[in-house]
Amino acid sequence: MANARSPKMGSAPSDSILKGAYNQTYIICKRDTMEEENSKEDSGDNDYQERRVMFRCGNWCYTGNITLDASILTLGDLPKAIPALQKQQNRLHYYCNASSVPRESPFYDCLSYINAGTEFFARELGCDDILAEVARRAKEDTWIEDDAKNTYFELQANQVPKYMHQVALAASKTYCRGLIFITAYFESRFYAVICDGEGDQPLLDVKFPDVSRPGGGVHLRDYYDDYTKLTLWHSLTHTIVTDSKETVSSLQKQTEKKKKRTTNLSSQSYVQMYIILRAIADEPDKPPITPHHDVLFRFGSWCYSGSVQLTPELDLGSVPHIIPALRMQQARLDFLCDVNQMPTNSPFTKSMAYLCRIAPLVEIELAKAEDTLQKLILQLAAVDLGGTIATWLEGDGNRSFFEFQLEPSEKDIQSHFRNVEMVATKSYGAAGVVLISVL
Repeated sequence: MANARSPKMGSAPSDSILKGAYNQTYIICKRDTMEEENSKEDSGDNDYQERRVMFRCGNWCYTGNITLDASILTLGDLPKAIPALQKQQNRLHYYCNASSVPRESPFYDCLSYINAGTEFFARELGCDDILAEVARRAKEDTWIEDDAKNTYFELQANQVPKYMHQVALAASKTYCRGLIFITAYFESRFYAVICDGEGDQPLLDVKFPDVSRPGGGVHLRDYYDDYTKLTLWHSLTHTIVTDSKETVSSLQKQTEKKKKRTTNLSSQSYVQMYIILRAIADEPDKPPITPHHDVLFRFGSWCYSGSVQLTPELDLGSVPHIIPALRMQQARLDFLCDVNQMPTNSPFTKSMAYLCRIAPLVEIELAKAEDTLQKLILQLAAVDLGGTIATWLEGDGNRSFFEFQLEPSEKDIQSHFRNVEMVATKSYGAAGVVLISVL
């Protein structure tokens, strides 16, 4: 025993069960408070639901905006919300290392709280007293053992911190000691399911259980600090956890069968269009500091989208530099859809639809402007000024442009150009005229 080392002062073993385990965490924020209130008043307007998210995959964290079909998320949306997030990963950009989330980040405290809840669950569900209580209650409630795959735990939180009020839904998977701890957070409650984690596991598994339909329940323990009580529930969902060979739950089946709503935004002209969304600000009252923007590039009939790096804020003078910067990052964009099948819940659809609708009007006004300019030149020629104006107008076309002042209502601006920072378009007409517009 002479070679044995005694632990140094302050180096006691960690009591964390899940420390160092592989973890996937998804945090979906609520929409703007005003938008949430509007959704409650008009729940039928579900076409555009933009939300900020954070995704942790092992040691890496990513953030960005995604769109979901539901205006207000419920616990029952969990099985379809996470796959919807995964399908839009091209809109997420690298944020930070999981161990170095900035303290000023809106996700720092939220992530710590969710990790603490998951850790508490793992400790409690491995506690001898809880295991003994479950075994005792299983003698009376046979579903605990006979239908174990359709059971889940609920942990009621006490005095939830204010920073968690911004979280609409959160979920995580932690792989540890041959088990998978699946946890979800929704409205001051944690939910947990434990699955077998032996054997090969997918690096990214986005299947999450439906824990929104409780049947019979068993009260296991009361608490008097951060949490209030722990309950074991029997789920009424057909199959709460499935493997790759089993049938998915009835809720997921209905989601897959539901036809995605699209709209046709095709036009007779050949169009190239760039739609750039605003960069995300970590704090609502401060300008964004991240250079990442979500963009859509329309190339004729095909649309591509993704996240690119520009400057945090854009202005009209940066247009000549922005478009080449976008072209250099086209590899970051993924194919989205054909323009005649634009998803109605895309953050780009309403702005593109509005521009398509006013494009014929712009062309008509430009044609009228030609006659107006001719009359102006003739009038100025009478006072020997026509030649100067004519030379200017007939010179380098790149140095002349038209400015249109649009006056839609404030509601229209918010509806059609929500989060849109800039739009640049080239439209090639049948008459050989190229119309370049910037908004």
